[in-house]
Amino acid sequence: MSDAPSPAESPAGQRLSQDALDHVLAAHRRWLMSGGGEGERADLRGFDLHGRSLWRADLRLARLDGCTLRGADLDHADLSEASLAGACLERASLWSAKLHRARLAGADLGGANLDHADLCEADLTDATLTGASLWGARLYGTELRGAQGLTAAQLATVCDGGGTRAPAPGA
Repeated sequence: MSDAPSPAESPAGQRLSQDALDHVLAAHRRWLMSGGGEGERADLRGFDLHGRSLWRADLRLARLDGCTLRGADLDHADLSEASLAGACLERASLWSAKLHRARLAGADLGGANLDHADLCEADLTDATLTGASLWGARLYGTELRGAQGLTAAQLATVCDGGGTRAPAPGA
Protein backbone atom coordinates (compact mmCIF):
# COMPACT_ATOMS: atom_id res chain seq x y z
CA MET A 1 0.00 0.00 0.00
CA SER A 2 1.32 3.41 -0.96
CA ASP A 3 2.18 6.04 1.67
CA ALA A 4 1.18 8.75 -0.80
CA PRO A 5 -2.50 9.59 -0.90
CA SER A 6 -4.31 8.60 -4.06
CA PRO A 7 -6.09 11.29 -6.08
CA ALA A 8 -9.44 9.81 -4.99
CA GLU A 9 -8.45 10.40 -1.34
CA SER A 10 -6.96 13.85 -1.91
CA PRO A 11 -8.56 17.19 -2.53
CA ALA A 12 -7.76 18.71 -5.92
CA GLY A 13 -4.51 20.65 -5.87
CA GLN A 14 -2.97 18.89 -2.87
CA ARG A 15 0.80 19.36 -2.78
CA LEU A 16 2.83 16.18 -2.28
CA SER A 17 5.88 16.12 -0.06
CA GLN A 18 9.15 15.29 -1.80
CA ASP A 19 9.24 11.96 0.06
CA ALA A 20 5.75 11.05 -1.17
CA LEU A 21 6.65 12.05 -4.73
CA ASP A 22 9.87 10.01 -4.56
CA HIS A 23 7.81 7.02 -3.36
CA VAL A 24 5.36 7.37 -6.29
CA LEU A 25 8.25 7.63 -8.78
CA ALA A 26 10.03 4.57 -7.33
CA ALA A 27 6.83 2.50 -7.41
CA HIS A 28 6.22 3.63 -11.00
CA ARG A 29 9.76 2.65 -11.99
CA ARG A 30 9.18 -0.85 -10.55
CA TRP A 31 5.83 -1.03 -12.38
CA LEU A 32 7.49 -0.13 -15.69
CA MET A 33 10.45 -2.49 -15.21
CA SER A 34 8.21 -5.42 -14.25
CA GLY A 35 5.69 -4.87 -17.01
CA GLY A 36 3.02 -4.09 -14.42
CA GLY A 37 3.77 -7.08 -12.19
CA GLU A 38 5.25 -5.07 -9.31
CA GLY A 39 5.02 -1.53 -8.05
CA GLU A 40 2.25 0.79 -9.10
CA ARG A 41 1.51 3.02 -12.07
CA ALA A 42 2.04 6.69 -11.16
CA ASP A 43 -1.31 8.37 -10.62
CA LEU A 44 -0.75 12.03 -9.85
CA ARG A 45 -4.02 13.34 -11.28
CA GLY A 46 -4.93 16.69 -9.81
CA PHE A 47 -1.88 17.03 -7.58
CA ASP A 48 0.09 20.27 -7.27
CA LEU A 49 3.68 19.71 -8.38
CA HIS A 50 4.46 23.28 -9.38
CA GLY A 51 8.13 24.17 -9.43
CA ARG A 52 9.25 20.57 -8.82
CA SER A 53 12.31 19.08 -10.44
CA LEU A 54 11.40 15.98 -12.41
CA TRP A 55 14.56 16.18 -14.51
CA ARG A 56 15.03 12.90 -16.41
CA ALA A 57 12.03 11.35 -14.64
CA ASP A 58 10.63 8.22 -16.27
CA LEU A 59 6.91 8.89 -16.34
CA ARG A 60 5.97 6.79 -19.34
CA LEU A 61 2.25 5.90 -19.18
CA ALA A 62 1.77 7.99 -16.01
CA ARG A 63 -1.54 9.64 -15.18
CA LEU A 64 -1.06 13.38 -14.68
CA ASP A 65 -4.44 14.72 -15.83
CA GLY A 66 -5.26 18.06 -14.23
CA CYS A 67 -1.89 18.11 -12.48
CA THR A 68 -0.27 21.50 -11.77
CA LEU A 69 3.28 21.47 -13.10
CA ARG A 70 3.65 25.24 -13.48
CA GLY A 71 7.36 26.12 -13.64
CA ALA A 72 8.41 22.48 -13.16
CA ASP A 73 11.71 21.16 -14.55
CA LEU A 74 10.83 18.26 -16.85
CA ASP A 75 13.96 18.54 -19.00
CA HIS A 76 14.83 15.16 -20.55
CA ALA A 77 11.83 13.53 -18.81
CA ASP A 78 10.17 10.61 -20.57
CA LEU A 79 6.43 11.24 -20.65
CA SER A 80 5.76 8.99 -23.63
CA GLU A 81 2.12 7.88 -23.71
CA ALA A 82 1.46 9.72 -20.43
CA SER A 83 -1.88 11.43 -19.91
CA LEU A 84 -1.61 15.13 -19.07
CA ALA A 85 -5.07 16.21 -20.22
CA GLY A 86 -5.97 19.56 -18.70
CA ALA A 87 -2.62 19.79 -16.90
CA CYS A 88 -1.10 23.20 -16.15
CA LEU A 89 2.42 23.28 -17.59
CA GLU A 90 2.71 27.07 -17.74
CA ARG A 91 6.36 28.15 -17.93
CA ALA A 92 7.47 24.52 -17.37
CA SER A 93 10.73 23.44 -18.95
CA LEU A 94 10.34 20.36 -21.13
CA TRP A 95 13.61 20.79 -23.01
CA SER A 96 14.33 17.60 -24.92
CA ALA A 97 11.48 15.80 -23.16
CA LYS A 98 9.90 12.72 -24.71
CA LEU A 99 6.17 13.29 -25.15
CA HIS A 100 5.65 10.74 -27.92
CA ARG A 101 1.94 9.86 -28.05
CA ALA A 102 1.30 11.85 -24.86
CA ARG A 103 -2.21 13.14 -24.28
CA LEU A 104 -2.05 16.90 -23.66
CA ALA A 105 -5.58 17.79 -24.74
CA GLY A 106 -6.66 21.01 -23.06
CA ALA A 107 -3.30 21.43 -21.31
CA ASP A 108 -1.91 24.90 -20.62
CA LEU A 109 1.61 25.10 -22.08
CA GLY A 110 1.73 28.90 -22.11
CA GLY A 111 5.34 30.08 -21.95
CA ALA A 112 6.63 26.50 -21.70
CA ASN A 113 10.00 25.55 -23.14
CA LEU A 114 9.42 22.63 -25.52
CA ASP A 115 12.69 23.11 -27.43
CA HIS A 116 13.87 19.80 -28.94
CA ALA A 117 10.92 17.95 -27.37
CA ASP A 118 9.55 14.86 -29.09
CA LEU A 119 5.84 15.55 -29.52
CA CYS A 120 5.38 13.03 -32.33
CA GLU A 121 1.80 11.73 -32.45
CA ALA A 122 0.95 13.68 -29.28
CA ASP A 123 -2.56 15.02 -28.81
CA LEU A 124 -2.54 18.77 -28.15
CA THR A 125 -6.18 19.31 -29.10
CA ASP A 126 -7.40 22.57 -27.53
CA ALA A 127 -4.08 23.07 -25.71
CA THR A 128 -2.83 26.59 -24.97
CA LEU A 129 0.57 27.28 -26.56
CA THR A 130 0.76 31.06 -26.18
CA GLY A 131 4.41 32.06 -25.89
CA ALA A 132 5.63 28.45 -25.84
CA SER A 133 9.02 27.84 -27.42
CA LEU A 134 8.99 24.96 -29.91
CA TRP A 135 12.45 25.41 -31.45
CA GLY A 136 13.52 22.09 -32.95
CA ALA A 137 10.53 20.24 -31.48
CA ARG A 138 9.43 17.16 -33.41
CA LEU A 139 5.77 17.33 -34.37
CA TYR A 140 5.36 14.40 -36.78
CA GLY A 141 1.71 13.39 -36.69
CA THR A 142 0.91 15.72 -33.78
CA GLU A 143 -2.73 16.74 -33.32
CA LEU A 144 -2.96 20.51 -32.85
CA ARG A 145 -6.60 21.19 -33.74
CA GLY A 146 -8.10 23.89 -31.58
CA ALA A 147 -4.69 24.79 -30.13
CA GLN A 148 -4.71 28.37 -28.84
CA GLY A 149 -1.93 30.91 -29.22
CA LEU A 150 -0.05 29.00 -31.93
CA THR A 151 1.74 31.35 -34.33
CA ALA A 152 3.49 31.03 -37.67
CA ALA A 153 6.73 32.04 -35.95
CA GLN A 154 6.43 29.12 -33.53
CA LEU A 155 5.68 26.65 -36.33
CA ALA A 156 8.60 27.96 -38.41
CA THR A 157 11.06 26.58 -35.84
CA VAL A 158 9.72 23.01 -35.54
CA CYS A 159 10.67 19.80 -37.29
CA ASP A 160 7.30 18.93 -38.82
CA GLY A 161 8.02 16.23 -41.38
CA GLY A 162 4.37 15.93 -42.33
CA GLY A 163 1.26 14.48 -40.84
CA THR A 164 0.82 17.24 -38.28
CA ARG A 165 -2.79 18.30 -37.97
CA ALA A 166 -2.64 22.00 -37.18
CA PRO A 167 -4.97 24.91 -37.71
CA ALA A 168 -3.79 27.84 -39.77
CA PRO A 169 -1.78 30.11 -37.42
CA GLY A 170 -4.03 32.75 -35.96
CA ALA A 171 -7.16 30.68 -36.61
